[in-house]
Amino acid sequence: MKIKVQSNIELYVKDIGKGQPILFIHGWPFNHTQYEYQFNRFLELGYRCIAVDMRGAGKSDAPWEALSSKNTLYTYDTFADDIKKVIDDLELKNIILVGFSIGGAMVLHYLAKYSCYQVSKALLLGAAAPLFTKREDFNFPSFDKASVDKLVEDIKYDRPKAVADFANNVFHKEVSLPFRDWIQQMCMSMDANATIKWLISLRDFDLRSDMSKVNVPTAIFHGKNDKICPFELGQTLHKNIKSSKLVIFEESGHGLWHDELEKFNTEFINFIKQ
Repeated sequence: MKIKVQSNIELYVKDIGKGQPILFIHGWPFNHTQYEYQFNRFLELGYRCIAVDMRGAGKSDAPWEALSSKNTLYTYDTFADDIKKVIDDLELKNIILVGFSIGGAMVLHYLAKYSCYQVSKALLLGAAAPLFTKREDFNFPSFDKASVDKLVEDIKYDRPKAVADFANNVFHKEVSLPFRDWIQQMCMSMDANATIKWLISLRDFDLRSDMSKVNVPTAIFHGKNDKICPFELGQTLHKNIKSSKLVIFEESGHGLWHDELEKFNTEFINFIKQ
């Protein structure tokens, strides 16, 4: 289905099943299909599974914005507003809200901006939060602003190679060639303009003030071998979010949802059943 979030922007939403809703927000530059290994399991357990292609990704609309202009269409504020519009249009309540990587940052900002509206529990998966790039007073991230700027330039001139190089660092364990091809196709399904604008939000936004505003039980899943969002980010979130639980994935990189698939799904289910 499509949900209109602004007069000229519609988001694709996959909504299957009945029961307590689990709302999934994907990472960069992925789309809702990232979560098929969770849909398969959780639908059988009686949950309603909802996954959104965020603006610019997958089957959703991708409003164009000049790369030289200020980023206004792909900010954490607009992402949070879109999440709320989906929640309101679908009349969701008692939601389990889930976000991976930048999707985790989107979830964090939604919880802070809208006071955890209609959310009963949250899961932050390898979250690119509270910061994705280094600051003088925050040195945990793997990336600095210059390295993100280089990635932006690489995308401008060879997007397939740039996203393939990124995807090669997502998983800690070896994946099959067909699986790697599937990830590459997923990455390339994101609009080219949005691919860069999302990166600019990752580079620039500081969500440290959001952490203290989260007041629902929150699980923080993080891989010890994450090369994109280092494990220290998960520790920082755990330290600063009340009622949070840190679940460590010893054998996972950034893509913990597949590196340790069975543990991931089991820990996920245990948390939401508590």
